[in-house]
Parts: sequence; structure tokens; C-alpha cells
Amino acid sequence: VLIELLHLQACNDYVEVSSTAGRKWQRLLQHERDQRVRLEDMVEQLARQHSHLEQEAKEQMNQAMPPGVQNPVPTSSTVEVNVFGQPEQFSLQGEPPGW
Repeated sequence: VLIELLHLQACNDYVEVSSTAGRKWQRLLQHERDQRVRLEDMVEQLARQHSHLEQEAKEQMNQAMPPGVQNPVPTSSTVEVNVFGQPEQFSLQGEPPGW
């Protein structure tokens, strides 16, 4: 009888501990989900801002170019020097040429 009572108490302790751990895991997972949603929203907002800025840059570039010019030669404002002293050209498409 004593062994049965000890076994029953151990089972009750296990149920209590696992229930507490389950609630902690649920809170942790909910926090992770909420954080993922916030980060996804931030990424979407940054993508919209990037797209808007890129569009504005293209419009500014088109307004600044003389009529009939399609592929302007890189100027000092479109070519920068990287840390190794080599010219580095940036495009409005997001990646430097040659990537």
C-alpha cells in the first residue's frame, strides 16, 4: 500500500511539473510567434521604404539626365573607392555589378 501511495504521489508530482512546464513553453512559443510577426512587419516596411527610395532615385536620375541618354557613363558620384583603393560601382538594382 505504501509503494502504491508513493507511486501515486510521484505521478501527481509529474503531472504538476509537466503542466507548469507546458504553460512556460506555451508562453515562450507565443512570445516567439509575436516576435516573428513584428520582425516580418519590420522587414515588409523596410522593403517598401527601400522600394520607394529606389524609385525616387531612379526618377531623380531620369530628371537629371539630358534627353536621349540611356546608359550614362559612371561619374565620380556613381563610383566610389572601396577600402582596397579599387573603384566600386553601385547600381540601383541592389547588387554591385559582377555579383
